[in-house]
Amino acid sequence: MLLNHVLTQTAWAAACRVGQHAPLELVRDGFLHCCRPEQLPFVLGRHFAGVTGLIVLTFETEDLDNAIRWVSSEPDQAPFPHLYAPIPCSAVRAAAPPDNPSPA
Repeated sequence: MLLNHVLTQTAWAAACRVGQHAPLELVRDGFLHCCRPEQLPFVLGRHFAGVTGLIVLTFETEDLDNAIRWVSSEPDQAPFPHLYAPIPCSAVRAAAPPDNPSPA
């Protein structure tokens, strides 16, 4: 199953330098917020409205060693995937601005 994670271009560049995306959010919260592609418009509108310089990562759940838990966190929304591990850059199938997040 394809999932997305939204981050800044700066954070993605830093992740590429070290081989994985393991931001302070992962240390602080213990997980990374992710979404399914059909949830992406909601996430962008709710949490990133007006923010520029974003990148949407696309990756497969099967590439993440079962580190995902589904959590109901928003009313009227299907459960969201929470990733309890860093995102290896090698697992990312696409990294694109929000207007074109589909895998190549």
